[in-house]
Amino acid sequence: MNILRVENEFEIIKETNYWDSEYAMRGLFYVSINAGGYRLLVPEKQEFTIKEMVTGKAAIISRGPWTAQGNRDAIEIMFDDASDSPYALHLDAQQFDRLPAASDQGWKGTLLVYTVGLCLALTLPVYYRQVKEIPCLQPVAK
Repeated sequence: MNILRVENEFEIIKETNYWDSEYAMRGLFYVSINAGGYRLLVPEKQEFTIKEMVTGKAAIISRGPWTAQGNRDAIEIMFDDASDSPYALHLDAQQFDRLPAASDQGWKGTLLVYTVGLCLALTLPVYYRQVKEIPCLQPVAK
């Protein structure tokens, strides 16, 4: 994969070459983290998934071993809509520019979802946790 460039203004992405990258061409989501924001970059081939994401009232990002993929380090982004079957993405750790640390457990911030042309399609509160395995698909314990 080619090197991705992301220029930031706090949690906002000002410029990126993601949509010209192999990630985007292959239809792979990518996440960049900066200044309290998880920024989900949606490839054009996957823009239809936005309609599923917008049902969520919050996003829960869970990191753990992906058992179906040989226990590889992975991340689940669940769009919590309080239903029995929330929409979720399961991403390989390589689809992140950096990974949250164990010390980030319980961290709260913002998820910003971008489409082609840096169009901001969705903003949600986000909660981060580490879990025993992916998929998790569980709401945050209260």
